[in-house]
Amino acid sequence: MNLENKIKNVIIINDYNYSQGGASKVAIDNANLLCEMGMNCILFSPVYKNTCEVNKNVQIVSTNEKDSLNCNNKIKGVIKGLNNKNLAKKLDVLLDKYSPLDTVVHVHGWTKACSAKVFKVAEKKGFNVYLTMHEYFSICPNGALYNYNKMKACNYRPLSFKCIKCNCDSRSYMFKLYRILRTYVYKYDMNMKKIRVIYISKFEKRIFEKLGFKFNREMVLPNYVETIKKNDNKKIYDFVFVGRTSPEKGIELYLKLVSKLKDKKFLLIGDYKENKYENLYVTGWISENEVDKYINESRCMVFPSLWPETFGLNAIKAVQSGMLCIASYNTALEDYIINGKNGFLFKQGDFDDLYNKAEKIFALENTIDKCENNEQDYVNKLLLYYNS
Repeated sequence: MNLENKIKNVIIINDYNYSQGGASKVAIDNANLLCEMGMNCILFSPVYKNTCEVNKNVQIVSTNEKDSLNCNNKIKGVIKGLNNKNLAKKLDVLLDKYSPLDTVVHVHGWTKACSAKVFKVAEKKGFNVYLTMHEYFSICPNGALYNYNKMKACNYRPLSFKCIKCNCDSRSYMFKLYRILRTYVYKYDMNMKKIRVIYISKFEKRIFEKLGFKFNREMVLPNYVETIKKNDNKKIYDFVFVGRTSPEKGIELYLKLVSKLKDKKFLLIGDYKENKYENLYVTGWISENEVDKYINESRCMVFPSLWPETFGLNAIKAVQSGMLCIASYNTALEDYIINGKNGFLFKQGDFDDLYNKAEKIFALENTIDKCENNEQDYVNKLLLYYNS
């Protein structure tokens, strides 16, 4: 198969044209990598800001609008979340410039500003549509398979009677009802029999299958992760936590560990303004290069997530770079950590189990070889799927 002659153009759809979150970062990384490999890439994003993250040869197309939650008119925001007609029209015009014979549409983030209408527009015009499953919005109303009120993972089948009556939303039950309506609209606009699904971990695929979802076209392709370049920095911190300090990330478990292990030094890479611990250093938001520097100065990554996280970029980056890690079961780190070898897995949400593993972690000598990532292999697998 001659990959170069068949697919020449990739239209990447994402809510934002900058790294607003993990999905956006992967969308931008994909656009840049494909562009570097000689593909013509278009990044189609409703929310726009001037950024240097995107390769100058990637064409950015935007409608310059706010995401649904930040609309000045809340009613319009609700309607946009169900059906962003303005964006659909702009996508329709853009697709008229390309042929389904040599162009594919690849969707990453689509729930915060795009709406599921992008799938219907692309399918009607005959384009093959690819969807990277960064979360669970294609099946779950709140996208996380997580009960924000009980602060634990949810095992209900999405849209079952138990799911519908459960007040699991991070905002209110009324907002949950809106999300349920939105999920039914999604199901109408998304023909999952035709969409080509990309899981970002084997764990995520197992979760979908456990809930009874299997698609006609699917593959597992973990996000490309560049390993951390090792340096001779002295190990200053014993444990490090990276990311948002929201409850579902397990931040309370980490802070409890800080308070219990007073003889250990802890690092929090992210924004946390209520630091009352003498043995915890908080960096605030910093650049990706600075994140790698601080991770290099730490001995063990802690990933205590309370929801069935589909990937966990920084934790996986650390593990693949040869670092010890303690992570929750029921997350994608199940695919990367071998208990007693390169770290430990602990029962999700169980502090006693986390504490027990933290006490044992430095008795380990990581016997797992560092993973050498190859961006060429990643792009080749993606192109092969585009061409299949």
